[in-house]
Amino acid sequence: MSSALVCDQCGFHNDLTRVFCHNCGARLTSPPKEVASEAAPVAPGSSFPARQQTAPAIGARRPAGSSAPPPGTASVGSAFGKFVRAVFTTAILGAMLAALIQMARRPDNIPAAEIVNPAMADGVAAAIESASRNGTGLVFTQAQINNFLASRVLAANDGTEAVYQPKFVRTFVRLENGAYRLYVEETVLGWPVFLCLAQVPTASPQGLSKEDVGGWIGRLPIHPKALPLVQRLVNPVGASAAQAVPDLAKATSISVTPQQITVGFIGANTNRR
Repeated sequence: MSSALVCDQCGFHNDLTRVFCHNCGARLTSPPKEVASEAAPVAPGSSFPARQQTAPAIGARRPAGSSAPPPGTASVGSAFGKFVRAVFTTAILGAMLAALIQMARRPDNIPAAEIVNPAMADGVAAAIESASRNGTGLVFTQAQINNFLASRVLAANDGTEAVYQPKFVRTFVRLENGAYRLYVEETVLGWPVFLCLAQVPTASPQGLSKEDVGGWIGRLPIHPKALPLVQRLVNPVGASAAQAVPDLAKATSISVTPQQITVGFIGANTNRR
């Protein structure tokens, strides 16, 4: 009798010094066992000596009724599974990193912040109030609108916010054909972040309304199912601007081009300011 490390996977008898099976490569976990030597005695009642157990050949089929996998099967399957998981994890991390980079990038063609002109903002508010009362029309440029927003929509920050919370910087619009983009610029840990909603305004005898048709964080387009997240952050700022000129909600016609917004009221004739 001699001692050997018997592999749980393929049954091969290994030297006591081995850590992995010499036949299939599986880790050896069972304690040493006493096994028959090559000169094994003849079993009682038999004319043949006891057969010494030999290692099955590589690639041999497992015996019927055996729960052990064929030699090498477990290690190959495990390695392939780890490879697939690694590829899948790498793809997910790569997509997340690309999304974060797009979110942190500054959008294209946004207007620069300018020195606020309160007198111009007061003139816009007065013109809207007069037009809604007298039934006239008005035309406003993008610069006039953004100056009004910069003058009337200010950060409500008393200095008690935590440093990691977003801090409001400004809100502004970028005019397009039939729509406009409403931006909110904030800083997070000193880094600028731009939130945006694309809005299509419509007017009727009942007044002015708008529809959110898209959203962005930085340069990353937001999936329609995630649009409510951006709406919760941007629409309250737009509502603050609307409260500064409540008469604008009475407009019965509106058109938007990249150069200007034209609004009219019942019985209005559009006159440029």
